Amino acid sequence: MKRRTFLSLGAASVAVLGTPWFSGCGRNNALHQALAKPQMLAHLCDESGIIEIGKAYVSQAPDESRIEKLTELLQTATSGSITSSKLSEIDLLMIEKSEEDFQKNNTVIVNGWVLSETEARQCALYFLIQ
Repeated sequence: MKRRTFLSLGAASVAVLGTPWFSGCGRNNALHQALAKPQMLAHLCDESGIIEIGKAYVSQAPDESRIEKLTELLQTATSGSITSSKLSEIDLLMIEKSEEDFQKNNTVIVNGWVLSETEARQCALYFLIQ
């Protein structure tokens, strides 16, 4: 690939992917957006599927049906609270947390999907902030 094409595609990708993060007002919106991205599931499911999973999870776990509660649960890691403000680091931490859930058998079945608790909570948060 030519360097010019690569740079153009890279800039366009940043513009498209970065728009949702900065369209809100403030860190909480950006944090919610970062926490609400089930990275692994997004490769298998489109946005409407993620919303449906989130809606079903909220029905299954009504005590986790508030944005604040889900944010708190997602921010809590084995090693303490997630303190990073870098969105890329939050993405990686969510992937690690999902993998850890599978290793510890912290899974739930939602709409026929076997998900880590983290993924299900991410879908629920995505549903609630839409």
